[in-house]
Amino acid sequence: MWKRGGRWLGVALIALLAPVGAALGQGPGDGVHDLEQGNDEFCVYCHAESSDPDPGPVSWNPEQNAGAYTLYRSATLDMTVAGAPQGMSLVCLSCHDGTGTGGHGRGRSGPVTDLSSHHPISVTYDPGRDRNFADASGGQVGTLPLYGDGNDQLECATCHHPHDNSLGAYLRLANQRDALCLTCHRM
Repeated sequence: MWKRGGRWLGVALIALLAPVGAALGQGPGDGVHDLEQGNDEFCVYCHAESSDPDPGPVSWNPEQNAGAYTLYRSATLDMTVAGAPQGMSLVCLSCHDGTGTGGHGRGRSGPVTDLSSHHPISVTYDPGRDRNFADASGGQVGTLPLYGDGNDQLECATCHHPHDNSLGAYLRLANQRDALCLTCHRM
């Protein structure tokens, strides 16, 4: 679905987001991220519980099953794709891959471990390797965050904000006229 210089990117994102896009609202307590189920501790499905008022870096709670995925590959992709989902993407997939192995098990129906037709994740964002990508600065591309130790990893949460669904599909930016896609991709 990825076509360099074309509009297939938007189609790929829509296909990837369809299960998440049905929920509208704002915050993790609304829509598909409403994991409260009768208690007020819905944060523990993703975040490790801590009594420390300033716990420092976020600790992740879900069981993370790295290594069981087929990630996107293409001869036209000049950036490095990890061998398995990393960091933030692995946290997202612990629930959203449909295997039911992590978090609350509310993933898609059936296992979704073949991600080869989805937008690449766990990619080292390096616009120096491809002039068709926007520059990154300060761990961001435009207003989109990059993750990992080097603040240069494109992960699920680069485009999706798990705590804010005000734009639908938990997108960080509205995608009218491919605005979200064009933050990184120069056409």
